[in-house]
Amino acid sequence: MAKLVETFGARWKLRPRLHPEYSLPEARVRPDYAVETSGRITGFLELKAPGHDVTPDGFTKRDREQWELMRRLPNVLYSNGHTWCLYRGGSRPLRTVRLEGDLYRSGSRLRISAADGGAFRDLLREFLGWQPRRITTVGQLVSSIAPLCQYLREEVLEQLALERRTPDGTRSRRLVPKPFTALAHHWSKVLFPSTDGQDPDHLFADRYTQTIAFALLLARIENVPLADRNFVDVAHELKAENTVMGRALQLLTETVDAEFARRIDTLVQVIDAVDWEAIRARTPDAHVHLYEDFLQEYDRDLRKRSGTYYTPPRLVKEMVRFTDAVLRTRLGCVEGFADEQVTIVDPAMGTGTFLSEIIDRVAEERSRRGEGFRGEAVEQLAGRLIGFERQMAAYAVAQMRITQTLRKQVTDTQLGDLRLHLADTLADPYERATLFTFLPDGDPLVENTRKADWIKREQKVTVMISNPPDRERAEGEGGQRRFRSVILVG
Repeated sequence: MAKLVETFGARWKLRPRLHPEYSLPEARVRPDYAVETSGRITGFLELKAPGHDVTPDGFTKRDREQWELMRRLPNVLYSNGHTWCLYRGGSRPLRTVRLEGDLYRSGSRLRISAADGGAFRDLLREFLGWQPRRITTVGQLVSSIAPLCQYLREEVLEQLALERRTPDGTRSRRLVPKPFTALAHHWSKVLFPSTDGQDPDHLFADRYTQTIAFALLLARIENVPLADRNFVDVAHELKAENTVMGRALQLLTETVDAEFARRIDTLVQVIDAVDWEAIRARTPDAHVHLYEDFLQEYDRDLRKRSGTYYTPPRLVKEMVRFTDAVLRTRLGCVEGFADEQVTIVDPAMGTGTFLSEIIDRVAEERSRRGEGFRGEAVEQLAGRLIGFERQMAAYAVAQMRITQTLRKQVTDTQLGDLRLHLADTLADPYERATLFTFLPDGDPLVENTRKADWIKREQKVTVMISNPPDRERAEGEGGQRRFRSVILVG
């Protein structure tokens, strides 16, 4: 059956290659083959024994568990030799073709049923020719990448399980590489600490997946090309404007072998099809709901556990206005947030809502003196704005959002001029630096954490403003949302 797919593809000069996927005991995810066409992964092929049902209605328990993950892929072909079903992210096949004859004896006489005509050829051509559709709305973006992230998370978990089953050395005493085990060990201490009793493997797999997805999305929004490129080059270009995210992408992919890179390839292709300008043209504030909507689709339980709910713009505006008034009337900072002695920290930055609003308010206030004062005001404010966020994906969205805010204000101020840190606000600033023994001095992630720790130890702060995650309130999924907002001024 696999040979049949390759033969048809070769006739159409698509140069198909079928990469057999190794299996794990009790593995739930991997299809039999990843199908590469013209140098890119275009789909996945799952083969069943003759007579075995290839539709969800007839799956056994084990097959159904696999199907619940495989159906999230955008292009999957199931076959038992006689029946071929093409799935495109749904529970019902897009196309179904049945062959007539005995699989073992018919040979070249195996044929398509009269009712299906030339449908088999069309099915294979459609399968091998898959390309992601252009993404022009937030809804399309979320519904496209969230299922792929669910699938990739399971792949990481299975990779960790495989490495744990592999002996540390062979008879020749040569060590067997275990890249994901090493990453999980280091990153659980540095950026992905578990503070609420979650399974460390699941936590790492989740954070790994979100980091890859949102780093690639950030690169796409910054017009870094993704198609037919390796992760090293993408990460290098991303670091030019987004140092921490670029370095994180580099670290999480530099030890990935070609086999696992193929598993990320479909996600890369889908994100490369994102037209962010078209999304913003339809939804100017697309950043506002992006991460919340993603979590709702990707993992609702995670959303509830993390208390990830956006703060309504009206509440943000009022909190910023009120704080600005307190600065002016109670603390002698006559220009409010624009006063040069005011340093502002958002300790749970999320997607950058408060910092963006403060930038807009300061620019608007100064524009009353003349439009030319906007850029100058933002430039003076930038170094006094500090944000901490420990969720990598939210941090990436904050960078997207604040970058857009700066561009809107027509200023020379760059994202790097603000002090935005990927860090846990509650982490001990006297201990964290000792956890970077696997990274060299000067590494962007080392510097990111050292600067965050210095701020926590030494920085004089005038305003702390935030709406931190409230897990208790989030348990009800925010039907009647209450907000545990924080404003500390002094």
